Amino acid sequence: MLVASVVLCLILYWHLYLAGSRFHSFNWHRTPFWPLFPLTFLCAAPVFLVDLLPPRFVKPVFILPVLMLSCFALEMTAATLQWNTLELMPIVRDVKNPLATSFFNDAEDLVREPVPVREFLRTYPVRLAGFHYHSHNKGPAPILFYYGMLRLFPNPDTAALVGALVIGLSGALAIPATWYMILSLTSDARAALYGAAFFTLIPGLHVFLPEFDQVYVPLTGLLVALWGRALSSRRPVFAVLAGLTISITCLFAFNTLVIGAFLLAVSVLFVVRRETTWRQVLVQGTIAVAAMLLFYAILYVIAGYNPIATLREAWRHQNINLIELNRPWPATIPTDLTNFVITLGWLPLLVLVSFFTAVPLHRRQVALVVICLAQPVLVGLTGLLQSETTRLWLFMTPLVVLPIGLEIARWPRAHRLAFMFCQTVLLGFITQNLRFH
Repeated sequence: MLVASVVLCLILYWHLYLAGSRFHSFNWHRTPFWPLFPLTFLCAAPVFLVDLLPPRFVKPVFILPVLMLSCFALEMTAATLQWNTLELMPIVRDVKNPLATSFFNDAEDLVREPVPVREFLRTYPVRLAGFHYHSHNKGPAPILFYYGMLRLFPNPDTAALVGALVIGLSGALAIPATWYMILSLTSDARAALYGAAFFTLIPGLHVFLPEFDQVYVPLTGLLVALWGRALSSRRPVFAVLAGLTISITCLFAFNTLVIGAFLLAVSVLFVVRRETTWRQVLVQGTIAVAAMLLFYAILYVIAGYNPIATLREAWRHQNINLIELNRPWPATIPTDLTNFVITLGWLPLLVLVSFFTAVPLHRRQVALVVICLAQPVLVGLTGLLQSETTRLWLFMTPLVVLPIGLEIARWPRAHRLAFMFCQTVLLGFITQNLRFH
């Protein structure tokens, strides 16, 4: 009864405030109950198996692929039924809509324009101004991704659909990436498993297909995990992989660079805990930066791509876009933060309250959890990433999932099942009422 009452209060609060403000707004619609909710629960069924199956079957090597399949099925359900149909055409339409994604349209221009890929990369910073809306402040990877799709599948609808499916499958990689991240930072296998199971049900991972923001989530989770492993194991290979992950991520978008604040804070925590030393932090950081610089040096030699010039131009266009959107900081801070909660589905706030009321049971991890939660709060207070925070902040969701995994791992099985059930209901409710494209 308590959970049901809280959920109803949050739904009412959503109608009154969370679903829109003068700085943020969503398109309202009303998908019929059938077949949305039955399909949502059917696709989410593997999440409940984590607690219902015998322990010998609940091994990461078995359960994580099943959770990824569940995640992908939920993505497809949400992306199609937001338009009240199970057909795939709404996804194709979103990919080809210059206001929804933009990258496909720029890729079409690149196919029509007889410019080699190397020339495209060499002149990329000066081309940013001529791109469609969402491409103005991004790296070249999204456009080149759809360029490759169009080369493989000359039919635009087929290229758009295949590209969206690849993005959806890439987004599902957030499940093992989050599992690995939690395991690397906490060494708690149960928390990692239950965190990954919960992460399968967060609305933001499903309702934004075919946006590239889903791709940034596994990349961020992997980056944090690799850096944690680099600090704890002191093996250079993890630092190299972390540097390469940053490099690849920045080919897509630069907004994920704000995660540097978290990486610095967790480095300090590891030193304080005596799990590493300042010397090792400096050594591993130097290796990671060197790997990143080498990656871009090779790319510059091969194709002439200039990441610094691209970042500078992308930042300039981002500031221009904010002026046009009329989202003045600091007035946007409250809704930037509260709309981020929609990405998670509200109920995690109750779990976080439960975590901090049981601090003696989590004594060793409290500082880490505070750092995890401080990352989105810091971004909100500084106004670094204003705009559609339900989508734009999606890459930070694995950090919030970490304390949720720690907390629900200690709950009785019946309580976890009830929590997952309520989260599934809210996932269906958000899909039913809000259209994000």
